[in-house]
Amino acid sequence: MSRGILLLFLSGIILRLIYLFLTPLGQVPDEPYHFERIYATAVNMRFPQAIVSHKIDYQNSTYPSPPLFYLAYAVLLVPFLHEPLPPTLTAFVQYGLYLRFVSFFLSLVTIILVARFTRSLYPKLLSLFLCILLLFPQWTASSSWVGSDPLFLLLVTLTLIKSVSLLTRPYTIKSGVLLGIFVGVSLLAKPLGPMLFGGIEIAILTAKAWQGKRIRALIMFTLTVSLVTGWWYINNYLTTGSFTAAPFVQAVVTGYTKPFSFPFYPLALLYFTSATFIGAFGPTNNIHFPVTVYLITSLTILFLFFKAWKNRLQLMQNAKHGVLISILLTMTCFAFLQFFIINTTLSFQPQGRYLYPLFFLFPIIIASALSHKKSTMIVSLVSCILIGINLWGIHCISSWYYKLSFFPLHAGCEYDRVNLPPWEEPLKLQ
Repeated sequence: MSRGILLLFLSGIILRLIYLFLTPLGQVPDEPYHFERIYATAVNMRFPQAIVSHKIDYQNSTYPSPPLFYLAYAVLLVPFLHEPLPPTLTAFVQYGLYLRFVSFFLSLVTIILVARFTRSLYPKLLSLFLCILLLFPQWTASSSWVGSDPLFLLLVTLTLIKSVSLLTRPYTIKSGVLLGIFVGVSLLAKPLGPMLFGGIEIAILTAKAWQGKRIRALIMFTLTVSLVTGWWYINNYLTTGSFTAAPFVQAVVTGYTKPFSFPFYPLALLYFTSATFIGAFGPTNNIHFPVTVYLITSLTILFLFFKAWKNRLQLMQNAKHGVLISILLTMTCFAFLQFFIINTTLSFQPQGRYLYPLFFLFPIIIASALSHKKSTMIVSLVSCILIGINLWGIHCISSWYYKLSFFPLHAGCEYDRVNLPPWEEPLKLQ
């Protein structure tokens, strides 16, 4: 490992640890509600006769989400549980930081796997790729939350690596089954997993190495995914009357802002989506940069995407490149489709970080656009810019919660005052 790449890793790790310790428990989106289900699951594993004595009274406390994330974190929490059991809120204060470290560890494993994979496919782009992956503000801040994203991104990473390997070799029944297992497990970790299912299905139907056996492979893949995940959807139907747990979904969005319920809805959707993709903090993304930061960053990204399109042949030099880019592009299309459906039929949910395929595609495209003979200088420049934006975000968080900052207090930060659930103040004071 070169000294430059080592410095990038150290910078990314340090920034993630700062966000982990600096952000008070419960002050990131949905963190207390995720913990509530994790804690209830862990208690039921260790002390099935016990009743958790405290319940956070909020709509999100019952999720229509698949169970894998909650089960995995609950298993890690079980050894720490002892009677008498503390109420949920007290347990969150006791164990929340530990579970944040679990997310931090999973995110580091993901980055290492992605780095090794990128080095084998695009060695010339590795430094720029890692610079963006390690230092992009939203990913840096959200990699240590108690939430399903770190586990889901790890599973998607493993699926992509295995898919590129299998889809560029002759088809066997084992290949179809393995792909189905990887995708099926990912579907059990996040309700947005179907974009991965659709992306792999399209890749199977277009894989040159599987020509003549594509339909057979697609059937085997679909059957395996159904076997891995089918029990969950059957359980949904038996308990809610809907395979997708539609009553739970409706309960979650009750009280949320409805689509097109205020003027200039499309512009607001575009703005807040860019903000939550680039960098926004707080339990409702209520701590953020000025609008000019998001505007300039978004225009720069669009320019770099256009430049990368002109150099697209650099990204498609062999079969593995073609499979990876086609999967990521298809997944991105499905992700935007899901995003569009949610924000036009269910509720106003402009969560740019939910566009998960961009976690992989975005660094590749930007690195391709910025690749140059003077790559060392470009990596240094981009690193300084991204570290600067992260320090700006850290300043906004510390000045809001602790009235401490290395800039003038609240300078360059914007705060939306929102009505938050009653857990905010107790956790904020810990």
